[in-house]
Amino acid sequence: MDPRGQQTAILDLGDAIEDLQTTSDGRIWVSYFDEGVFGGGIGANGLVCFDAKGELKFEFAKLAEVSRLPHIDDCYALNVCDEHVWLSYYSDFPLIRLKDFQIDKTWKAFGSFKAFAVRKDELFCITAYGPRSLSVINLINGTRDDYGLIDERGTPINSPRNLTVAARLDKLYFYDNETLFELP
Repeated sequence: MDPRGQQTAILDLGDAIEDLQTTSDGRIWVSYFDEGVFGGGIGANGLVCFDAKGELKFEFAKLAEVSRLPHIDDCYALNVCDEHVWLSYYSDFPLIRLKDFQIDKTWKAFGSFKAFAVRKDELFCITAYGPRSLSVINLINGTRDDYGLIDERGTPINSPRNLTVAARLDKLYFYDNETLFELP
């Protein structure tokens, strides 16, 4: 939009977007859930990246094919850092770390997480199924610690409260209709 409110450009990012995150250089990373992946269009890639001008720069489906990775049926979690892009997806739930549009590291059958924060060699993850819990996973030695979530009043936070989770860089957020929480 220009200063007078007139449309100057439009960018169609596709249907059924799960996550959208940007980098400091203007890259736009978009992941899709199953209705976008199986609905055709750009979402069939599961994950794409556009540059600041809206030009398509990356399609995960092509990289997965040449790297012999499972296709994305539904991208459950995405965390975009300037240097790395992290994702976890159905099917098989691998954890993938991309760098410069290439596979940097893969952890197979890593687990189903709705969101995760990246802190050095650890992931702080919120589980995708069942009661919401926090898993802290060391990426070097594979150790994992699981914790239940409670609010500031000591009340357990779980699925019935309609908990929504999100992560960006090293920050992990969860919120419901009443409160926003940040993992310190």
